Amino acid sequence: MSRLYCRCCEKDKLEIQDNAASFGMTVTELIIKRCKDLPVRDRGMERKIYQAMMALTTEMNYIGKNINQAVVAIHNLKFVDGQQNERLDKFNALFKEYLSKRDHFCGVLENAVK
Repeated sequence: MSRLYCRCCEKDKLEIQDNAASFGMTVTELIIKRCKDLPVRDRGMERKIYQAMMALTTEMNYIGKNINQAVVAIHNLKFVDGQQNERLDKFNALFKEYLSKRDHFCGVLENAVK
């Protein structure tokens, strides 16, 4: 590996360093990618998107398990003791909670992608 030196004014140096830092890479990586006309990936944004997707996936797994349990419970309900309304109300409350969480995580993902 060899070194390459270049001269530039302090303003340009700071701008190059800021650009590299904003993309989460070194100055050397930025210069090489720009010289080769390679796309410069924003690693900070990729990290945010990845974290948001992992949180969304985890929550969706929990929600999926809860829905599956709710469906099994509905199939097992016996509507002979007069408590069917109470049980269905509990299910509806859980389902509303699921919808609320789903909407929340959709917003989290949208904010991470922006």
